[in-house]
Amino acid sequence: MRRLVVLAVATAICAVAKGAVSVEPFPASRKSASAASSAAVPAVQQRYTPVPGGFEIRNGASEFMRPLYGWHGDDDIRQPKRSMPSTSDRPKVALKVFSGMRLDKKARGVLSFGDGTEDVTFRYVWGRAEYDLKGKGTVKMVRSASSDGLLVEVTGDLPPTFDGEWALAAKTEKDGRTYYDFVRKALPRPAGPDTAAAFVAATDRVERMR
Repeated sequence: MRRLVVLAVATAICAVAKGAVSVEPFPASRKSASAASSAAVPAVQQRYTPVPGGFEIRNGASEFMRPLYGWHGDDDIRQPKRSMPSTSDRPKVALKVFSGMRLDKKARGVLSFGDGTEDVTFRYVWGRAEYDLKGKGTVKMVRSASSDGLLVEVTGDLPPTFDGEWALAAKTEKDGRTYYDFVRKALPRPAGPDTAAAFVAATDRVERMR
């Protein structure tokens, strides 16, 4: 049986070499379409790389898999629904909601920056999420130092997109950066007078805790 297979392969090779069998080249149109598709979507880095204080990944594909901080302190343990922000490899964060001690796998309250086609390097360092969107700007997320909420620093033209689970408590522009103070809509609270100062205070607090 093995001899028959080897003989068949050898015969086919000889036929191609003599021109008896034509071999169609890969169509140019398909080549160009494939190249265009590859150019539109950045290549995915399969593994996280260690960096001082954490790790990074370029153009990762995971979503809502890493809690930025524990559930909201304003959520009493007796309440049926408690929430916890979970970050992604791209500048997207969602609320994961608990029913008692059980985590609902459904992502709610998706907050995102950019259009999803950017070349993004994500870093998780010292308890905060940092995103470098090549050629567009940066996004940094950290927990508020004074109360439960999500503070965000943005450079470049990257306005936020979010749904009804989040509420924007405050927005400050300072030194070419835009600062946002997001709260869970179900748990409103007064915003501080200076979102930029609150972001710096929260970052310093995380640095001291490491």
